[in-house]
Amino acid sequence: MGFTSYYSLEIESINPMGYDVVRIINNGEVRLGLKYNVDLTCIMEIGDFPFDTQDCPIIISLWSYNYSEAVLHLRYPIVGLAPYNGDPEYAPVMGNISEFEIVTYSGTELMTTIGHNPYSELHYSIGLKRRPAYYVFVMLIPSYLLTSLCIIGIFTPNSNMNERNEKVTLGLTTLLSMTLILNIVADQMPKGREGLALLGKYFLELICFGGLKWTIR
Repeated sequence: MGFTSYYSLEIESINPMGYDVVRIINNGEVRLGLKYNVDLTCIMEIGDFPFDTQDCPIIISLWSYNYSEAVLHLRYPIVGLAPYNGDPEYAPVMGNISEFEIVTYSGTELMTTIGHNPYSELHYSIGLKRRPAYYVFVMLIPSYLLTSLCIIGIFTPNSNMNERNEKVTLGLTTLLSMTLILNIVADQMPKGREGLALLGKYFLELICFGGLKWTIR
C-alpha cells in the first residue's frame, strides 16, 4: 500500500525488517504500520526575513483506493506544542530544528472528489518561525554601530587639514565595512518573488544614508 504526498520531492519507504507486519485485533480491526521518509517542499515568503513566519502545508492521500475502500484518520491527536513524553498515543512532532521553531501544528481529515470518485485526505499545517538571533547580533547590531560611528564623525570639529582627512578616511572606511557586511548578507539572504527582503532593505538604507551624510558634509 502506497500513499501520495503533495509538495514532496522524494518518498522512501523505511522497513528495517524487510517485510510488513499486520496486527489483527480481536474486535476485527486490522492495523498495518507503514513508515516513510519524505522530503517536502515549502513555499517561503521571505518579505520579512529574518523576522518571517512560514506556513507549510502537508497533504496525504491514497489515490489507489477511493473513499469506500480506504479512509485516512489522524492516528495521533493534535496536542499542541507540549513536550513529547514518550506516550505512544501522542505524536512526537513538537521537536524544533535549528533555524526555525514550530509555533503551530494542526491536522484535518477531509474527503475530496476527483471526477466522480471521492478520496480520503489528511491535511496538516505546520507553522514555522525563524530564529533571528544570529542575524541580529552578527549583522544588524554591528551595522547599526558602524553607521552611528559614521554619523558621529561628521559632527566632530575641524581644526586643521589633517583632521579633515582623518574624518574622510573614517567615513570611507565605515562605508567599506558596511559594503562588506552587505556582501555577507547577500550570500545568506534567501531569494524570492517578493523582491528584496527586509534585511536587504535595511542595509541599503544604512549605506545610502551614510553616503548621503558625507556628501552633504
